Amino acid sequence: MNYRGAVVALLCLLGSIARADQSVTLVKPIYAEVYLRAAQTQKISGMLLRYDDDSFVLKTSTGERSINWIDLTGSSLFTLRARLIDKKKPDDWLNLGEEVWSLGATEQAQRAFDFALKLDPSVKSRIEKIKSTPAGSAIKPAAAATTKTTLTTNASTTSDGVVRYLKSTPEQDAAAIATAKTFANDVSEEMKLKFTELQTPHFIVFTNWDPQEYNFLTTNVEDAYAAVSKQFGIPVKENIFVGKLPVFMFAGQKDFESFAQKYDDMPANDALNGYYAGRSDGTGHMVMWKPDLIHSNGNLKQAEEKWAYVLTHEFTHAFVNRYRSNARIARWLNEGLAEVIAQSVFPRPEAKQRARAMAGANNELIDPIFDDENIPGGQYYPVMQTMVEMLIKKDTPRFIKMFNAIKDGDKTEDALKKYYNVDYTGLENAWRDYMMHPPKGS
Repeated sequence: MNYRGAVVALLCLLGSIARADQSVTLVKPIYAEVYLRAAQTQKISGMLLRYDDDSFVLKTSTGERSINWIDLTGSSLFTLRARLIDKKKPDDWLNLGEEVWSLGATEQAQRAFDFALKLDPSVKSRIEKIKSTPAGSAIKPAAAATTKTTLTTNASTTSDGVVRYLKSTPEQDAAAIATAKTFANDVSEEMKLKFTELQTPHFIVFTNWDPQEYNFLTTNVEDAYAAVSKQFGIPVKENIFVGKLPVFMFAGQKDFESFAQKYDDMPANDALNGYYAGRSDGTGHMVMWKPDLIHSNGNLKQAEEKWAYVLTHEFTHAFVNRYRSNARIARWLNEGLAEVIAQSVFPRPEAKQRARAMAGANNELIDPIFDDENIPGGQYYPVMQTMVEMLIKKDTPRFIKMFNAIKDGDKTEDALKKYYNVDYTGLENAWRDYMMHPPKGS
């Protein structure tokens, strides 16, 4: 398909998601942030007023601005349109997935496909047909490689396509904080909640907790930063974020779930205590709710430790997302590291017991953790944790060098071979030996 034909096809897809041949005016405008493919260092933010098949209108600080959907990066288009579609219709998710797949945003497309499959398993063949076409087919080849990244700060792009972050300027920090406040105001009005804003050296927290709990909250978020920065050998006084990391800390689970579904397209999950929603440019926000006394048998200390554990785990993802570059970290390594750091502060001995049981089982049991197309279940977290723990204990400086190499553009398995002289099969065998014959003190 030529470029012109691909553009026409994409516009047809857009028409199947929006109301055909109609302009939709929002009764209550919503806050939105978007990036253009042609100028990815430029973030445009404002209130979304209306949209149709071809374009949408944002009310910005300088007035109304009309933007063509096709001019957005794939990730921006997905984030915004996912808030506008009917989330209960598998066809809407499928069309959105096809749309962003054609713009090269494969990760976001897969999320849309997963939602469609959950609602209607029969669409699997249609998804396979979409994925059989080249990702990024709706844009010129020269632009396809750049749709994965959007920048909000100084950065340098290398020939391998990796965008390496540089320290933000005071102006960029101020702009990022202002954007976070605007977004929080939108959430406050939309959800009819009153937030108190708390700022620490690294975080801007929006919460409706009791004022007596503010000290507990601010102390714990900074403790999480200290735990993660220590692992990477970065001085705790150094701030790797542009501005400060926004954190939405809800008092109630229902408000937490409502925010998750409305703003981050997260499906309802009663077991979810918190999460980090990140973008490919290193920005994002954390969302949590208060320590869960109900599932902790009324034990406040236990509930607070569980909450702090989740906080440290999810913050690790936020840190990794912004650390060094926009290069993606394999799920097994990302989740494993988050568990290692969380358990360094809040030990869970039973996790190693479960990992040891998995190590003694059939070899096929842990294969899924190396496949980023699948999300491993909770039973695999002890495996990922102890696998990363083994690499760190073997040689911490070497682990950091390997991690940095991945963030500099190396493929995960290639970096593993370079620094530990093993591929995934060798890593699995070494892990099983480590679990069945643990070194002293482990």
